[in-house]
Amino acid sequence: MLVAILSDIHGNSAALKMVLDETKKLGVDHLLLLGDQVGYYYDAVGVYDLLDTWSKDIIRGNHEDMLLGLIDQKINHDYSKRKYGSALEIAVKTLSSERVEFIRSHKRTEKLFMKGVNILISHGSPWKTDEYIYPDATPDLLDKCDSADFDFVFLGHTHYPFIYKAKHSIIINPGSVGQSRVCGGMADWGLLNLNNRVYTEKHTLYDTRAILDLVEKTDPDVPYLRDILNRNRSK
Repeated sequence: MLVAILSDIHGNSAALKMVLDETKKLGVDHLLLLGDQVGYYYDAVGVYDLLDTWSKDIIRGNHEDMLLGLIDQKINHDYSKRKYGSALEIAVKTLSSERVEFIRSHKRTEKLFMKGVNILISHGSPWKTDEYIYPDATPDLLDKCDSADFDFVFLGHTHYPFIYKAKHSIIINPGSVGQSRVCGGMADWGLLNLNNRVYTEKHTLYDTRAILDLVEKTDPDVPYLRDILNRNRSK
């Protein structure tokens, strides 16, 4: 059984479509989604539409928390737009009430048992949704994620992929599908073969031109949204 691990799609349906096209060719059976399906970019509706037909386990990240905070009027809209751009505002307006309740139902971590393999999926750290655990984190912090209860512990949030072999668990961040901070125009994700317990890092190219045009039209005053899509790309 093949499982694809996707994190931090961030409303980037163009990147997600290319990844899902590749997963179909590879014969992937199931998706694990580590949160931040929304935020930064503008097609939250398209992201969930693409995911609808898949067998999946899905959790929420800090951007889902912010989305719900905006809907529940617990977060200031002006602050959200200044820091992150217009994507969450657009998601509030375009996601159906049924989809919002679907998002609201998601847990922040999930414990899974699949084909004899014990898996924990989290967004930030196993104990805090918005904690960053980077590839250069201290061994003490990485080992804190270790557990005799899990063969694999998957984390998202940083947009930087890594693999760390702890005493009991393999700690993995697959990187970001929608906003890689390693290389713009590259969707980072992972493939886990449950039959032999082999994990493979995957990197899928996608065309950024349409989303860059949208950023220029929608959030010209938030240059990060544009710059990160051009990071480390040859001109």
